[in-house]
Amino acid sequence: MVKILNTKNDNYQQSNRWKILGIFFGYVIYVYNKKSLIPLFTELISEFGFSEQDAGFITSAQQVSISVVTFLGGILTDYLPSTFLFSVGLLITGITTLFFPSGTNVYYFATIWLINGIGHGLELPTAIWLTKHFSTKDTFATNWSFVMTAVNIAGIITPTWSIFLSSNFGWKMALYISGTLTFATGLVMLIYFREESNLKTNHQKENEETIKKTTETKMGVWDLFIFFPPIWIVMINRFVVGLYRLSVHDWSQLFFASFHQYNDHNNQYLASIFITVFESSSIFGKLLFGKINDYFMRKKLTLVNNRGPSSTLVVRLSIAIGLHLISAFALFLYCNLLSTTKNISIFVLVAVIAGISSAGNVITLSILSTEIGDEKYQGLITSLCNLATKLGALCSGYPFTLIAFLIGWHGAYTFVMIIIILTLTLDMVFHVRCNS
Repeated sequence: MVKILNTKNDNYQQSNRWKILGIFFGYVIYVYNKKSLIPLFTELISEFGFSEQDAGFITSAQQVSISVVTFLGGILTDYLPSTFLFSVGLLITGITTLFFPSGTNVYYFATIWLINGIGHGLELPTAIWLTKHFSTKDTFATNWSFVMTAVNIAGIITPTWSIFLSSNFGWKMALYISGTLTFATGLVMLIYFREESNLKTNHQKENEETIKKTTETKMGVWDLFIFFPPIWIVMINRFVVGLYRLSVHDWSQLFFASFHQYNDHNNQYLASIFITVFESSSIFGKLLFGKINDYFMRKKLTLVNNRGPSSTLVVRLSIAIGLHLISAFALFLYCNLLSTTKNISIFVLVAVIAGISSAGNVITLSILSTEIGDEKYQGLITSLCNLATKLGALCSGYPFTLIAFLIGWHGAYTFVMIIIILTLTLDMVFHVRCNS
């Protein structure tokens, strides 16, 4: 287990380890609930006569509310206990999932999933704040990478589990089980974290440090956007990574279905293998680059005059540039090689490259978003960066399926690859400027 907050009290140290595990488990359930509908879309399309664009419309409705609430959630953590918000989010997502199977038309489903996204919007800002609270500065990246593997573990389990439940009990029962489990987890977390109800918020901490650093120059909110370009760099990068990962994860099944040489059975089989390997390798990628980030930051901070935000940005951005390059290469293979081969080894190789590189960037950029800028606006900066990720996820829904409808799945993924290359170029220019 990773090293957690050193204290004189061994019991308290052990308690912090269990808190990290609790956050991890809650995050697994969050992601399981969010992704439980995706494998069931083929049945909804068949039963209600929906189109692929209708499926994208439902997922985008959820991503809209997730994007908005993720932004607001980062600010809420400055005023309300993250332990409370983390639990309430689970309760909201659980209840709405239980109502979903009662619908019969796309507008009802989209409305329920829109409300469902409110709970999911509280997921990321509260989890990262709690992880940071229970970690030391030199282990935060490693601990957060551990918590973030919940996304991939749930991504591996959910497709197989949801299809199993749907095949044996129907798609409605699959969602009833998801909703019940999520709601029950919310109640458990509410009780589990009750002893942390007095945990100080960022706003309370700021009030306790009133005149500390009075001689420092404070940056205004508008100055933050006008004179602090790193925030734009991080937001753009997080948008691209969110778009990349979800467009590959959510629509690979339909992408493979567009290959005329494959029948339905082969399509489901290949999609299942690809997504499973993609998520499995992402677990390794997150843990690996959590360690790599901590290693290079520790090495960089030992040097004289290298403790500022610019130093942090240079280290993290260097890693992100390399990972973007690998991700673009993986997407090139995805678009141009998988449509012409039936070799399972090729599918596995591409999934591993895409999973490790994109997951490494998830960790690198999410950690970076908590380290840049004036501490006075740290909650706002983190919220904006989280919002950028959710906007990328939003664009991976209806907008992405609409592009696929207009220019085909191959064209849509090629478009994403071009966006990655442009982002990579922007990062390199900014990196050179930082070092000049």
